[in-house]
Amino acid sequence: MTMAERKLWSLSALATELQVNVRTAARMLVGVAADGQLHGRDAWYLSTAIRAQREYGSDRLADRRLSGTAPPDLEKLERLARKVSEGLHRLRAADPSARLPILQDFGHAVGALDKALAQSAAREGSDAALVFEAFHDAVLARTVQEIVALMNPADHSPPV
Repeated sequence: MTMAERKLWSLSALATELQVNVRTAARMLVGVAADGQLHGRDAWYLSTAIRAQREYGSDRLADRRLSGTAPPDLEKLERLARKVSEGLHRLRAADPSARLPILQDFGHAVGALDKALAQSAAREGSDAALVFEAFHDAVLARTVQEIVALMNPADHSPPV
């Protein structure tokens, strides 16, 4: 099987694809060597830009924690996310007949995390709301689908 050729992306195209404004994309890529040129301008592979976005977000969060400007409910969000992650891990490993008590132990945390994330995103502004929407669709919704499938193994095929 042949791999598709990697594509270079302009700064503007990356901003669109990553759902950030062009200035934010430019700040993310400061110090990141371009992977090539498109029409005489620097261009990057999407994987390079995603790595830069992760580092940029991680650095910004660390800076915000140190300066005291991190979301006030960050510790609550982290605690809920850990509870959901640990509970889902236990649910996956359990025999189907033993899953209900496990779900009863952590299931409320899924809804609480969803609500807390939405409230935090609303306080942080429109950029955070976009990130929340993508996270919600990609992670929380899939988590709920997996829980439903694990609780009803005869009715659902395993998630892909």
